[in-house]
Amino acid sequence: LANNDGREYIETQLSAPLVVGRKYCVEFYVSLANASMYGIDAIGVCFSTDSVLDNTGFYPLLSSYTPNISNASNNIIIDTVGWSLVSGIYFASGGEKFITIGNFNNNAGTDTSVVNSAGSGSYFYIDDVSVYGCDTSSIEIPNVFTPNGDGINDVFLINNTALETLHYEIYNR
Repeated sequence: LANNDGREYIETQLSAPLVVGRKYCVEFYVSLANASMYGIDAIGVCFSTDSVLDNTGFYPLLSSYTPNISNASNNIIIDTVGWSLVSGIYFASGGEKFITIGNFNNNAGTDTSVVNSAGSGSYFYIDDVSVYGCDTSSIEIPNVFTPNGDGINDVFLINNTALETLHYEIYNR
């Protein structure tokens, strides 16, 4: 946080694009740097198909991007010794390849608390960023399979909502 809405962001490319409709758990930890003047509440994550960073200046991504996940507690993060968890759930649009972390709010939309009057801005250390599929698996496995052509239980079909791979064996009782 700076007097002119200036921002710095951290961005990286994901190891694989996100899958449309899939539920992802997102979490990371932040710790306020000792030299910061302000603790803030507005740390968030934005997923995108392309890089959103503009290296021409410290300008916020306010007009084009809304965070997909924000500091859910809405508490001002002032801890300079420990780590504060920022986490949330994201349902992918599909094809997202980049994750960007930072403050996507303007100064007026950011709650602050002065923690060091000799400091400047608001700088955070970021650690342990995780994005992983967290769909709840639901598997329906039939307990009867009689492929005798009578139209009843002729097909052995396993319905699942989240598994990408399933290995199974069928035994004759």
